[in-house]
Amino acid sequence: MGYDIDLEDHIIEYLVKGGYPGLEAVDFETARDILMERFGLTLHKDIMRIFAVRNIKGLENMILRCAMQSSQLTNYYGFAKSIGIKYDTFMVYLGYLTDVFIVSESRFFSKSDSTFKKGKKLYLRDHATRNLLIGLMNRRLFEFKEEVGKTVETVVQDHACRLVYRLQRRMQCYYWRGKKEVDIVIRVGTVPVPIEVKYLRKIQHEKNIIYIPIKKVGRNEPCPCGSGKKYKKCCFLLLKNLPPKRVLNEDYHHYTTSEHIHRANSSDIILILENLTVLAFEAEGDGDASGAFGLFRILEPLAEQQGMSDKLLEKWGMICCDHSELGEDGLVIMRRLQSLYEDKDRLQWAYTIMDTANYLADMGKLNEGKKEYERIIEQMPDFLQAYIDYANFLGPVFTRAQYHFSINP
Repeated sequence: MGYDIDLEDHIIEYLVKGGYPGLEAVDFETARDILMERFGLTLHKDIMRIFAVRNIKGLENMILRCAMQSSQLTNYYGFAKSIGIKYDTFMVYLGYLTDVFIVSESRFFSKSDSTFKKGKKLYLRDHATRNLLIGLMNRRLFEFKEEVGKTVETVVQDHACRLVYRLQRRMQCYYWRGKKEVDIVIRVGTVPVPIEVKYLRKIQHEKNIIYIPIKKVGRNEPCPCGSGKKYKKCCFLLLKNLPPKRVLNEDYHHYTTSEHIHRANSSDIILILENLTVLAFEAEGDGDASGAFGLFRILEPLAEQQGMSDKLLEKWGMICCDHSELGEDGLVIMRRLQSLYEDKDRLQWAYTIMDTANYLADMGKLNEGKKEYERIIEQMPDFLQAYIDYANFLGPVFTRAQYHFSINP
């Protein structure tokens, strides 16, 4: 019993103070002062001087927001707008912060490993610095369940990235969303390994753990949890009987509190939009892209009625760009998305065209895909990401530099 208490104290200390040398031997207040001084020096004398950052306040706000949202799915456009900086500036600063290992990204896990298909999670890599910036570098952290969850996931994600680097010399983690979310996914060779993060005061027995597969498992196949039973007689039964999901603020920005959503009438159109949108993504996660597409067709007139067509179209495009098997129907949605962004957001317009080009290539229409990339480069010659993606599109041997000099002799 004494060992359990001693171990719990060490875990609490680590979750609050982190692993900086010297902090383990001092109290929380002294550790906070030491870390504050070190982080201040890193930020102002290293990062801002090396990268010649002009908007100091913008970078500080960005780091603070990263700390507050660590482990959360993040919309980069909304993030940049919320701290009052341009999207291009945000992406430059994000590059600085990832280069010096202050911030890390987690992408949506997919076979194509595309960076633009779905949103990303941002993490402030050092969890103690996160606690410092949100004012909870003490035992009060454990009074806030949500903040403890963010801190614990930040710890696990950082250690998972380090493990992947040691194994494969690449530092990239993923997440996955289907019927349930898998917090962290790593690749070991070609095999995806899911990691679900839970912080418990006591370790529960294995029978309380539900295995959530990140790829489709046949009902009669062995259950991935290792029980030896068929999937349909094991974890599938638990997943099948999960309660129906009611969504809070699924990017429609209508419901702001749990009480509000539970008071909503079941025939509330926005509630229907939110829930069916999630069901569409769940259908996609289950491998039924055509079923997801059909749900969006049902939702389209409802979205028009509520003035939410643009938001719905953005989500519809997220489904289509990953599934060329939707054929011409999916291509129509991609074209509509291009028209939506053309005058509204030129950068997102360019990314959508690149997604369309890749979609066309997957359909076997390589030449049409090339024309899409050439259109971006003609209209946005300074957009370097287009050259990089076009080089990847043409093949790994044809580098961005070769292409750049071929059109600028």
